[in-house]
Amino acid sequence: MNRLLRSAWVIARRDYVATVWSKTFILFLIGPLLPLLLGGGYGAIMASQSRPPPGRSVQLIMAGPDSDALIAARAALAERLGDGALPRLQRESDSKDQPVLTGTLDKPVLAAPADALPRLSGRIGLIVDRARAERATGHALPAQVTITTRTDVETERPDDSRLDLARGAQFVLFFLTMLLAGMMISNLVEEKSSKVIELLAAAVPIDAVFLGKLIGMLCVSLTGVAVWTSGGIAIAGFLPPQLALPAPAVGWPIFLALGILYFATVYLLIGALYLGIGAQAGSVREVQTLSMPLTMAQLLVFGLASASVTEPNGTVGLLATIIPWTSPFAMIARAAQMPVLWPHLAALVWQIAALALMIRIGARMFRRNVLKSGRSSRQP
Repeated sequence: MNRLLRSAWVIARRDYVATVWSKTFILFLIGPLLPLLLGGGYGAIMASQSRPPPGRSVQLIMAGPDSDALIAARAALAERLGDGALPRLQRESDSKDQPVLTGTLDKPVLAAPADALPRLSGRIGLIVDRARAERATGHALPAQVTITTRTDVETERPDDSRLDLARGAQFVLFFLTMLLAGMMISNLVEEKSSKVIELLAAAVPIDAVFLGKLIGMLCVSLTGVAVWTSGGIAIAGFLPPQLALPAPAVGWPIFLALGILYFATVYLLIGALYLGIGAQAGSVREVQTLSMPLTMAQLLVFGLASASVTEPNGTVGLLATIIPWTSPFAMIARAAQMPVLWPHLAALVWQIAALALMIRIGARMFRRNVLKSGRSSRQP
């Protein structure tokens, strides 16, 4: 075991130094930023060129008291429903195609384009009804809501804010894994084509080669994640307080630590699968052929893990926890919603055991299917 770990460390250090100290690693770091910049630029261009939807503002041509009552009613409703849920009311407007509300408060008349009428009629009617009710009572009508806590509920539903946090954490893990683990499928193709793998196989155990390459690429990925996270924290300091994330059930320090551990395990699990399958390929063309079904399989893994968020203790949730490749996704969602910690220790032990088994199977298949020609040639 000691020789295995020392050999794996040598392989990992070799791959890490060769990758990080290359000029292309800078392109690797700025690569994920390009889609964000392009998406932001495209969104800004479309926002500047897009026209507002018909019926967003309505011109009032009414007597002063009726106009004041409608504007006050609209403001009161906007506090409850949100400003974007109701059309704006303006006394004056220069637009010729803007909807117009005329008549009186008792008999309002709405004139609008045909494509805006279905959406406007109900909203304007709601404002008119509110204005009429306030005029009839002589004062504003605040909504009285009695808040009580139910204690007769047997099963507790997940909190909506933590549910969004769980889904967001799963997506971050999936995005990083899909972005970074794909490099493992072609990791051994160059060594096989240059016969370097035969020298490595003669010097160290094949299990050490697989483990070392996984650890080396994991360290490369963690270096990239550290750079991206530092940039994200710097940007988050300029965001408004309304966009602050809710606190996870286990607390932020434990949640972030579990996020790092689960990223490492899911990267190693999927990377071991990719490395074992890619090691059987004989050329870059075969690797490209294998990339599509493996990517689709990764999407299925994420879909199963996402289905377990709403019911982590249900059948789908337990199944996602047991399957090694979906277990990290399911457990990070559980950490966001439930404060219990012992299941995470059990899940990490199970994931590490599954990883050791996958490395052993991948190394045995590589030794039997790829290196058998070299062994047979040395036999007398």
